[in-house]
Amino acid sequence: MELASNQPVESESQPTHTVQETDGYGFDWNIPLHWTWSGLPVYYNIDPDGTADIGGTNELPPVRASFQTWEDDRFSGIDFYDNGTGVHETYQSLESPNGANVIVWLDYGSEEGVGFTNLWADENFHLVETDMVLNDYYNWSVGAQQWAFDVQSVATHEAGHWLCLIDLYSNASRDQGQTMYYASGMNDISLRSLEWGDVNGAHYVYPVHNDAGSGGDGSNNFAGATAVAKNIWYYARLCDLPTPDHTLDTQDWYKFYAGASARLAFTLFNPSNADFDLELYNPSGALTDYSRKRQNGGSETIVKDPMGTTGWWRLRIARFSTGGQGGNGVYQFKYQNMPLLAPEP
Repeated sequence: MELASNQPVESESQPTHTVQETDGYGFDWNIPLHWTWSGLPVYYNIDPDGTADIGGTNELPPVRASFQTWEDDRFSGIDFYDNGTGVHETYQSLESPNGANVIVWLDYGSEEGVGFTNLWADENFHLVETDMVLNDYYNWSVGAQQWAFDVQSVATHEAGHWLCLIDLYSNASRDQGQTMYYASGMNDISLRSLEWGDVNGAHYVYPVHNDAGSGGDGSNNFAGATAVAKNIWYYARLCDLPTPDHTLDTQDWYKFYAGASARLAFTLFNPSNADFDLELYNPSGALTDYSRKRQNGGSETIVKDPMGTTGWWRLRIARFSTGGQGGNGVYQFKYQNMPLLAPEP
């Protein structure tokens, strides 16, 4: 990793406060590197030589899928763009920046890992180039195959380094399951998907507020509640990530109009490592019902049969857990007519 020696400066709404894996948030961003918002999307080229282990160009789609996995997260603004396969890299050309972000297979022998990423930054710690090397000393495959490494799994891990997330080395079980954990194995496709800590990292370095599709943060008070419609699964996020550059977000308020005779059910699905509570308030602002199971993951449900009052009701979704693991994540919620429909997430 090639780094500039100057001290970092804040770039737009991105953080400068680093996070260590020991903080318990499931990711490590211990050097404040990042792409600037104006530098997005990040264009990448896949070296057309690929690897001889895989026939034709079948190794290319898994690489593209690995970048798409990070890009698809609705609460991260990271943006990648496939710029084609017209750039060749050599051992020598990878020793210094050349203006292209490239994914390449080269044989670095057993002294290097399965994959590694070179990062170059300017004097403000803003990235200017990244290169991903997949070590062709090892055997490669598309999918799980004995004695071979899955392209998409390893590339998804390396693409996380393009977000400037660091390898996790902790022996804690909460970290060993993350895509950014330092070790991976042959015949393994588990790294293709992101886990709660990986998602926390993407949200932290490239934050986007889009609660309930509003393009912003869900309101933090009764009066400003965000309007939601019936029979729609909404996605939103709460967090307490430790930085002065991000707003502490511990509650979201939503509103909906209901008649006195309406029979409604309300469901909240928590992220696996968070405990959020579901509360129902009448049009006068009084708490009428709540669900507080006091457990990470799972669901919270309220049934109101009948509503009893006509007007604009409110839902409050609030974070109970504090500090790192258990306090961050994307939740889903929905309200609908009785009888209660089967869960759909």
